[in-house]
Formats: sequence, C-alpha cells, structure tokens
Amino acid sequence: MTGRQEDRKTGRLKEKSRLYRIVSYILIMSILITLVTPMPKTHAEATPLSSLPVGARIMFGGRQFAVVNPSDGLVVSLRNVSGEQFDSDGTQIYNPWDTNNIGYYLNNTYYYQFPVTEEGLIKNSTWYIGNQLNETSSSVITRIGLLRESEYNAAKAAGIFPGNGEGTGTDWWLITQYSFESNKVRAVDAAGNPNGTGVSGTYGVRPAFRILESTIFEYDAYSGMYYYPGTLGSDKTLNTLNVGDTLMFHREAWKVVNPSTGLVVADKIDGRRAFDQDNTQTYNPSDGSNIGYYLNNTYYNVLASKEKGIIKNGIWYIGNETNETASSVTAKVGLLRESECNSARTAGIITGSTYDRIWSITPYSGNSTYVRYCYGYWGESATASNLYGVRPALQMLETTVLISVGNGVYRIFADTVPPTSAITYTPSSPHKFGTAVTITATFDEPVADTPVPQISISGANTLANTNMTKTSATVYTYTHTIGAGDGTATVALATAQDLAGNTVTSAPTSGATFTVDNTPPAAPTFEVNPSTKTTGNVTVTINYPGDVATKEYKITDTGIWTDYSVPFTITENYTIFTKCADASGNQNTSASLSVTNIDRTPPSAPTVSPATGTYNTAQMIEVSNTSTDVTYTYYTTDGSDPNITTPTKVTGAQTITIDGDDGDVVILKLVSYDGINLGTEITTATYTFAKNGPGITANPAARAKAPDDISVALTITPGGAEVTNWKYQWDTDQTLDDTKWTDGEMPITTPETITQNTNGTWYLHVRATDNNTNITTQTYGAYKKGTATIDAEYADDTYADERRYFKYYIGLDANDIGRVMLVAPKDAGGVKPIFTRDDILDQATHRFKVSGVYYIDREGKIQEYD
Repeated sequence: MTGRQEDRKTGRLKEKSRLYRIVSYILIMSILITLVTPMPKTHAEATPLSSLPVGARIMFGGRQFAVVNPSDGLVVSLRNVSGEQFDSDGTQIYNPWDTNNIGYYLNNTYYYQFPVTEEGLIKNSTWYIGNQLNETSSSVITRIGLLRESEYNAAKAAGIFPGNGEGTGTDWWLITQYSFESNKVRAVDAAGNPNGTGVSGTYGVRPAFRILESTIFEYDAYSGMYYYPGTLGSDKTLNTLNVGDTLMFHREAWKVVNPSTGLVVADKIDGRRAFDQDNTQTYNPSDGSNIGYYLNNTYYNVLASKEKGIIKNGIWYIGNETNETASSVTAKVGLLRESECNSARTAGIITGSTYDRIWSITPYSGNSTYVRYCYGYWGESATASNLYGVRPALQMLETTVLISVGNGVYRIFADTVPPTSAITYTPSSPHKFGTAVTITATFDEPVADTPVPQISISGANTLANTNMTKTSATVYTYTHTIGAGDGTATVALATAQDLAGNTVTSAPTSGATFTVDNTPPAAPTFEVNPSTKTTGNVTVTINYPGDVATKEYKITDTGIWTDYSVPFTITENYTIFTKCADASGNQNTSASLSVTNIDRTPPSAPTVSPATGTYNTAQMIEVSNTSTDVTYTYYTTDGSDPNITTPTKVTGAQTITIDGDDGDVVILKLVSYDGINLGTEITTATYTFAKNGPGITANPAARAKAPDDISVALTITPGGAEVTNWKYQWDTDQTLDDTKWTDGEMPITTPETITQNTNGTWYLHVRATDNNTNITTQTYGAYKKGTATIDAEYADDTYADERRYFKYYIGLDANDIGRVMLVAPKDAGGVKPIFTRDDILDQATHRFKVSGVYYIDREGKIQEYD
C-alpha cells in the first residue's frame, strides 16, 4: 500500500470514528424527538437489493447504476464516468494493485469518491478476468471491477444497454481479456458489440461492483427507480437546485443544467441515432426523418401522464453556433445546444475525458448538412446522417417539488392527492325542462388531456358518464338539457387525472347539486281593503309565493301586464289577473280576482206577493228584489217609512207574516238595502182583514139512541158578508172526508132540515162560505139510530152493544190511586165510539175525567164514572 493510500485510510478511519459519534448522537436525538413529535416525512417502500429486478435503476453514492445480478449484488454504471487506458504498459490483465492499470484507478480514485457509508456497502468480491473463451479461468478479489463479456451480453439482452450501441466514440471497457492478442481486451464498440481493443487506447469506463445483497433500497414510485436511503431533505423546487444536481425521472437519472428554466439532460445516452436521415441540420419535431420527431413522439409518448404533466412545451433555440438564439422551435423534448453542452461539461455533467459523440441541437454554420456535437473537452461538427449518441433534454416546470435523498440526488414529490373540482352552472339553478345548462368544472390543478374528464348526473335528471369539453387545463364544460322531473340532481366527475396520474375525487367540492324545477309556483292570493261593500275605492294587495322571481298583474283581460311591487287602488269593479314565474321560468297564470264590493248604486224597490187586498186570514207576504245585491229589506207595518235603523228586516227572498183582526187594515212599507246603499224607493201594500165568517147551529146537536130517523134542523146565518154556498156530509167518525160533501140548496132556507135513516152512530159535518172566502165548518153528533133496549142496570143512554167501543186505560182515581179500567168517553149521545187518550184522562193530573167517562163494571155493565 502506498503512503498516499495509508494516509487516506488513516484519514478515513478518523473520519469514520467521527462519523460514528455523530451518527450515535443523531440516533439518540432521533429517539427522543420521536417520543414527543411525529416524523414529518417517511421513507418510501424499502426493498433489499437481492429482491430488486434485473435492470432496476438505482441511485447509489449520487450516481446511477443498473442491477445486473440481484443475487450477488452486481451493479454497473450506465454511462462512461471517465476515459481511461486499460493499461498503459500494454497489460491485458485487470490488476487493482498496478498503478498503470484501470483496476487501480477504479479501486482508489473512483472508489474513494463514494461517501463513507456507501463505501462500506461495496463488497470485496471475486472478479473473473479470463478471456472471452474461458472467463472464469482466473480471477482477482477487489471492490470495483468491470463487466465481463458474458455479463454485458446478458445485460444488453435484459435492456440495460441499447441493442444498437450508443454511437461513435462511446466505446467502453469490459474486464475480459482478448484471447488472440495479449495486448488487447474486450470492449463494447459504438454499435454495442464486444471487440478486441488495444489496452493502451483511451475508452470509456463503466464501473461495476457488488453491493451487500441485504442493503435496503427505497423505491420511488414516481420515477420507478430505487435509491439508497439517506436523510430526507426539505422540500425544494427545481429552480432552487444546483447545476449538476441529479433528479430521478422515468427510470433514469437526469442532471440539472439550468435550474431557473428547469433544463435537465439525461445522465446517460439513450442510444445512437442519426440527427436527420436526410442530412437536414435543423431540429424539426414535425419531420419524421428528424431526431426531433423521434424525441417528441416515440420517446415522449412512453412517458406517463403524471410525467408529461411536469414537462413544459418549451422554446428550444436552434440557431447555429454563432447565434444560437436566432431561431427557435416549440417542443416537449429537445437537445442541449452547444453552449449548454460546454457549461454541462464544466459542471461534470458531460465527462470531458471520454470521447462520446453526443448530438447537440445546434446546426453548424460552415455546412448546411452538418450539426454540432459534444465531444470530449470540445465540440465538433458532423454530417446529420451520422449515428451518434442521444442524451434527451427536457424543460421541466421550475416549481416542481423535489425531495432530497442525499448526495445531490432528488426525487420528485409523489403527488398522491387526487384533484378536486368546483362546479358552476350557467344559467344558475334552478332549471326547468328544455333549458340548456352549461356545467363548468374548475379543477384545483391542471388535468391531463387523456383520459378525457367525464361527468355523470343522478337524481332528478340522469346522465351516464359522458366526456366533457376542454376549455383550459383546469376548466372543462358540458352542456346539459334539462329533462322532466322535480328535485335535486347530483353531479359527479370521473376519469379526470392530474398530471401525477391521480384520479379526480368524484364529488365536487362545491356546486355538487342543482335543482330541477318543473312545477309552477302556487297561485297568488289577494287581499282587498275594504273587503266589504264600499262606495269608495278599493286597495288590492297581491300575495305572491315566496319562490317566484317575476310578479305581474293586469286589470281586465284587455289590460297591460304590469310588474307588481306594492298594493294598488282601483276605482271600479274590475277583474284582476295575475301571472308569476319561479327562478326556473315555470309560470302560473291561474289566479284572478273579481272586485265586486264597490257599490255606488242603490237597490231598486222590493216587490211583494200577495199585494194590496182584503183577506180573511193571516197572509205570508213573499218579498223579492230585482236587484241581486240586496242584503236586507227593512219593513214597517204601522205606516211609517222604514230605514236602516228599523229593527224589522228580512234577508233575501223571505216572507213576512201579516195578520189582523176582523176589520183591521195593515199598511206594509218596505225598502231595500245592499249593505251600503239604502234604496230610494219605498214599496207600500195595504192588507184589510174580514174574518167574521157564516154562523152554523144544529138542533139537536146530538141524539141518544132511538129507532126513529135522525132529523137535524140547521140554521146558517151570514157573518160579515153574504153566504155564497154551504154543504154537509154524514160520516161515522169525526174526521172530514172532502170527497163526501153534499151541496146545500141556495138560497138558504132557515132552518134547513137534514135527515139520516140508517141505523148506526153518525156525525154531521157542515161547511158554509161567504164572499170574503171566510169558511165556517162545524161537526155535530153523535147521532145514534137503532133499537133501544133499556137495561135498568146500565147508565142512562148506554146499551150493551156499545161495550165494543171500550178500551183499557191506566189512570188515577180521585184519591190518586192508580187504576186500570175498561173505559169510553161520554158525549151528548151517550157512549162516544171514537176517542183518544185526552177524552179519557185529564192531561194535567192523569186522573180519569169525572162525569165524562163510562166504565165497565165487574158485571160487565156500562156505568158512569163519578
């Protein structure tokens, strides 16, 4: 070991000791802090190296590597880190201890560039250094090596390296000796094929080493890369990084060239490609033969939506090396221009000691078919059709948030928060059938063009998921035509993704619902003041429902619609019409009011029936009015004029009873009142009463039973007027039968004799009528005709065959003792054959009537109750 190496080792040991103390202190403080406060950040998913897939990109020690063999921890650099001779002495054997050998450079200069913690994870392992025919025939044990030829071929087959190489100047060393010449080693040429190459030549170096298989790597889901975890730094934005810092993006490491513009360049060559197959020197994303078309289509299209979302559609200057900014093109992906290549070389982004030929975007001024390329420590020009390496460049959003993972490496902040949207409606809710409503979704962050954001509607209206129309990156619209129904409709969003690939939250943050209203508002109501009859004007108040947006009215059907705001006055009886509409435009035109209580016209005079005349009975006077609005008809019967203070009145078509004694004259006066106007005409009717009808007497008024014919002398005398007719009828009971009258002869002979020659008990009904239509009716009897067999033990004028008329009654005797007796009443002819309870019992005392009742005694004979 040289003195320099020992000094370095001693220094490393001191540094490690100091580091251990610092780490111990940090661990203790971390434990204490954890007890009182939660960690603000957490690591990503952790995976041991042995479980990583072949080809996985890892960041280790600030550099990018690919996993070749997870089982033994073998990884390899994806780019040339330097240009070195394999061995300056012409030795083809890999030797870490020979200072002239590439093995010494890798295990010293290169190895000690790693942080101490990473150094300790690199295994001291066996490297097979045989020739291509027998790679394992010899070996060396060391930490850093190179891929042997078979490992390279496997890595290329796994996609770790481009199948067609990386272009002229990109040759790089393998560890495998060339079997046919002792001063040659196998190296990968520009086309990606291993060849025997002289060891004294300067070619690219892609270090390989084995990391402890148990080493934990964390997975960055955003970039698809793994990184050796360090202390997570503070959030940063891209424009605050340093030139040369590394960020992980799309499974690759990218170097920051210009933080202020977000310019980054791929850390490794993507492959070899002609700048333009037609030798056109201008970068043109629209030309299918141009490298610009490949980068902005084939290359760009494999990016995820979230990755595309942070790439600007930037301006790329494509002027020649004498005036780079003379012209430009807008594109997503470009290349570094020559001046940017130079600054990248100065910052170590492009390795000057290698001779990789990498296309720039800058055309060469000296030849129209030449383009400038980055080469070693300077730039050169070549025909555009040459196959050189391509390191794509991007302009990322400068505000992209990044998290440090140590050693100048950053991961893009993993946005896992789904976008949200706020919904607005034009016109605003509520809406009615047929209305075209523009529904605008404003997202809280830009969303990707694909998949197209979709809208759905449920509830009062329905709509299956339907594409919306883009207005801007954050605004999409959809025009919905309102259908039938009423109620709330709910809007939901789907498919929209932010630039990180998060799918939108379906429920909007605001405006999630709108109202479908196809129901007209309720009909307005009216208030009229005064509401009773008036001779003045009327104030009308219209009460519209609370949900209406417009209020209108008109007076009469030919009137003009007027906006309603305050009550209004009308001077005549009119019909008022209304219409109103709610916020949706639903209209109600059903309400109207006919004002009828303005009355300045007195009612006409009432009429009466019967009219003036002479009457022998009380008269029911029917009152009627030709005016239809009469409230009361006031009247008097004393000849005075009626008015509204008169206490007697009738309502509407009612009757008034007018009566008087014989010879009385009643003067009826009436006037109508409509509730506010008293009629100006008084109706007068005079009623004269003539009630003294004809007089009728009969002799005898009754007769006891006798065998001879019944003969009654009738005397009929005038009352207040001449008798015009008289009639009579014999009947077996006291009830008149108007079908049995016999007209008496006129003129009257006084007395008139009426006879009955048929046996039985008879009653005589007589009626007389005078010129004043007074009618006098009298009933006489009973008259009894038949054989009279007198029984001394019967009461006078009673006979055994009259017992059939008797009935049982319960009543009180003179001592108020209850008795049940078989009884019949007593009249002028003896036993009365037809009777009622009132003929037997006193209504007040319920006693049997003394001297007015017959009863059947215990021997079955008729006796007078006394």
